[in-house]
Amino acid sequence: MPVQFAWYLADAVWTILIFQYLYNFLDALITQQTSPEEAYRKFDEIASKHTETLRKLTKQVQEARQNHDDESVKRAVGEYEDALERWVS
Repeated sequence: MPVQFAWYLADAVWTILIFQYLYNFLDALITQQTSPEEAYRKFDEIASKHTETLRKLTKQVQEARQNHDDESVKRAVGEYEDALERWVS
């Protein structure tokens, strides 16, 4: 039962993060019609958050490799690829 709850919680957190990202993106897109400068700032903030996330995940991959922890490397690389996919798509 605790494992199922953990998966449910992780899924709920993921849903909230996706919703927040979409909200921020749509907000910037709508703002672009009335204030291009403000929209640019909002899009820049979104890009900065993605960049920071990718940097943190890169650091996790490097630390796992230095510790020769194959399982952590696989997990960290998977998280990095997921984050990169969200950024690119």
